[in-house]
Amino acid sequence: MELRGYLVGSFPRPAGLIKLLRDYSKGKTSFERLEHEFETTVNRLVRLQAENGLTYVVDGMLLWDDLFRPLSTALDGLEVDGLSRWFDNNVFFKKLVVKNRLTFRQSLDAKFFNPDGVHAFKLILPDPYTAAVLSEDRWYNSLEKQAYDWAACLAQTASSLEKVEQLQLTAPSLVFEKIPRDHLEIAKECVRMVKEKVRCELMLHMPFGNLSNILPEVLDFPADVIGVDVFKTRLNSLAEYSLDKRLYLGVLDGRNTLMEDVETTVRILEGFFSKTGLKQADVGPSCELEFLPFESSEDKVKRLGEVLRRAAERL
Repeated sequence: MELRGYLVGSFPRPAGLIKLLRDYSKGKTSFERLEHEFETTVNRLVRLQAENGLTYVVDGMLLWDDLFRPLSTALDGLEVDGLSRWFDNNVFFKKLVVKNRLTFRQSLDAKFFNPDGVHAFKLILPDPYTAAVLSEDRWYNSLEKQAYDWAACLAQTASSLEKVEQLQLTAPSLVFEKIPRDHLEIAKECVRMVKEKVRCELMLHMPFGNLSNILPEVLDFPADVIGVDVFKTRLNSLAEYSLDKRLYLGVLDGRNTLMEDVETTVRILEGFFSKTGLKQADVGPSCELEFLPFESSEDKVKRLGEVLRRAAERL
């Protein structure tokens, strides 16, 4: 059995970095001090992932603020205005307002994307359908047209960047609740448009909702990896289908500080492999670790490393 592990979202900021960001905004510390702390934290996170055998590595996305904000600097046609709740979590994102046709302007700023010294870098962006649904549309008056332009822009954003080994499209809007069938077709075409342009592995990850809401249609999406929030989706429900795609199983709860038992987690994976006949899969947290304290997030990565090591001995 082949089992890979990696993260699927942003890391929380440690207390020291939070304090320095506040001090810098008040003119109480230098940019050089802030930059040093940021680089130190990124190096710490990269080293943590490498030491625990993760296949792909993220830099923590510590300056992103939310999944959408950096896109307002890379695309034309957008403004940032107002706060919205990030699904059923106690965090918020700045809503993007579409005021003109979406077009690609430039690559992501280096502070948002800097793979230097990082082996097997992973880039995480919103999926086009989720971006369209969560934006305020003042231009298109058509979800389909807006989503397709999002797809074109996100594809250009990703393809303009070098050293990306895996591109993840985060797609909670596909599963948080049931969506109309024609929306599924729009989302599928959007993924195809991105897949056609990028040169790396493409993952479609769907946290915060039940994957059964879009089964079996999602199995036909042109993604290399389909990500499942195991705390919202019964694994037994997946065993009913013919699975010819690689699955990412979010077996560590990214919204709970409770640490999963390694033996129990490996047994769950053993049972799933036995029922489905799969020979390979990916594992990690169910969602971004941003909802946890920094130290708990580090512990989740270490626990993932323990799961990978134990599974390598058994599967």
